[in-house]
Amino acid sequence: RIIKTEKGKKANAKTQNRKAMNKNHTITQVISDKLSDDELAALLPPQVVDIAQFIGYSKALLLVKGMGGVDFAVPRGLTKNRSEREQRLIDAIGVESAKQFMAVFGGERLYVPRCEQLLRELRNRKFCECIDSAVDGGMTQTKAVQKFAYEFGMTERNGYKVLKRHRIGLIVRNFNQSDNRQLSMFDD
Repeated sequence: RIIKTEKGKKANAKTQNRKAMNKNHTITQVISDKLSDDELAALLPPQVVDIAQFIGYSKALLLVKGMGGVDFAVPRGLTKNRSEREQRLIDAIGVESAKQFMAVFGGERLYVPRCEQLLRELRNRKFCECIDSAVDGGMTQTKAVQKFAYEFGMTERNGYKVLKRHRIGLIVRNFNQSDNRQLSMFDD
């Protein structure tokens, strides 16, 4: 239902803008975030890790983005008259990777998980980076959270929780790193 009032047009534009922003802050940010394969493997379901062994993590993540939550029979190879499944696979990971994928998994019934834990973690990392960058640029944390929480599709309250967990994680990581300058009370 389309509301033709000026207020309705603004609301519709905001909804479209929000959808566009959420698409920009999804799994496509993985490559630019440069997570190591070990970090990705810890966040990904085992099925995706298995797929990544054959087509690589970046292509496996593109497969998740394009076909996450889908249960399908993997075609045995590309045909001249491509089926909808073949075309979706090609659209998700490209022709060459699709050929590799079909060579290994062709004929099998496969479920591609949505990888919600990974998506959430990546979104949260990117959110924290944007907040830190904005604060470093002179914006107050409150204004930054208000701005980026909306853009990342979360509530302000959740944004503050994400920031808190992120900062606690940094403190714990820094604490766990050994400091050679500190002498141990228990060394001989």
